[in-house]
Amino acid sequence: MLSKNIEVRDFSMVLVAENANPTILNPDFLKYNHIVPDDWELAMPPICTPPVSQVIYKNGVNIVAQPDKISFCEFIDTEKIYKIPEISSKFVDVVPILNYQAIGINFNAYILVEKKEQEQNIVLTKLIAAGKWKNFRGKSPNTVVQFVYQFEDSTFTIAIQEALMNNLPNDEQTPIMTFAANFHRQLIGTNLQEKTTHLKHIIQSYCSDLNNFISFIEEDFFS
Repeated sequence: MLSKNIEVRDFSMVLVAENANPTILNPDFLKYNHIVPDDWELAMPPICTPPVSQVIYKNGVNIVAQPDKISFCEFIDTEKIYKIPEISSKFVDVVPILNYQAIGINFNAYILVEKKEQEQNIVLTKLIAAGKWKNFRGKSPNTVVQFVYQFEDSTFTIAIQEALMNNLPNDEQTPIMTFAANFHRQLIGTNLQEKTTHLKHIIQSYCSDLNNFISFIEEDFFS
């Protein structure tokens, strides 16, 4: 039996850009340009090199710059406050001259598997048609199912898999069903300004993607 309580555990935005300079990313750059609040504390010393730079904060926000992309990630706490849309939008305001090409918005969520029968594979049972492939030489496969939906303005990819979650401090394992979603969009525009405007609109409309992700699980997966 599956719990219907959906827990979103992390969220990320990946800005695809040509010829990005990773070395500009450092705590001082983020602080003095008011991209992040002044009172945010570092979780560890930052990395700043030509191939990759990374800044991680104690609140779970993780920013990584590479030559072809800038990633903003965060772990979602119990307050369900999403921080990176504002941060990534401010970054685009400060660095509008990058040749932004696309954006990926990603969500990872899980639901608890309650009263699971021993050796039962819910993904295999619920989503895979009957056939010999369900049991090969006496073994059932570990199953990952991926769906790809091509919409007019985006590509929506979602992967569904069973897993075990470690619970601290006793390190007990709880069976869960994981959902990993990606909304990918190419930016539209004939110049940098138009693409940047489109990028900011997508960032600021992230709630629409989140609602569609939750709707897929609640209304389609559970149906």
